[in-house]
Amino acid sequence: MSVVVLLAAGFPHDAVVVGITIGGAALAAAVIVPAVELWWCWLQAPMRLLTEDVIAIRERVEQLPDQAPAKPTEKSVNVRLALINQKQVMLAAGAEGAADQIAYTWGRDIATLLTEHGTPSEAERFMTAGTGTNLDRLSARLAVLDELIAERRV
Repeated sequence: MSVVVLLAAGFPHDAVVVGITIGGAALAAAVIVPAVELWWCWLQAPMRLLTEDVIAIRERVEQLPDQAPAKPTEKSVNVRLALINQKQVMLAAGAEGAADQIAYTWGRDIATLLTEHGTPSEAERFMTAGTGTNLDRLSARLAVLDELIAERRV
């Protein structure tokens, strides 16, 4: 149709320029628009694949039977064995000559064990055992520890 108009108008220079511009724009639009669409789809493809994976995972999770999360089993503490172990630790430290250095930490560990897993009276009895020098208190605490171990035969 443009050619017919141009023939009728006698091919004026301005009309030829406008025709070429319109034809070039149409050709560019026919090539550039699909290229931009292709680029945009290529840019979004990873997100679409990820979205599909997430949807599939959600569907599989929803199909699983409802189960309450397993409660971690509380490990029971055998206080008697723990006390025997602590006594052996202290006796070994005393045999090596390191009793003065670790007596405080050792006493604190026993007191914590008895506070958490024993009775308040046992913890108090151990913590208040002995008077005088560190060695006297350590000997008294070892004696109380022997009594506690003897009382816990199970």
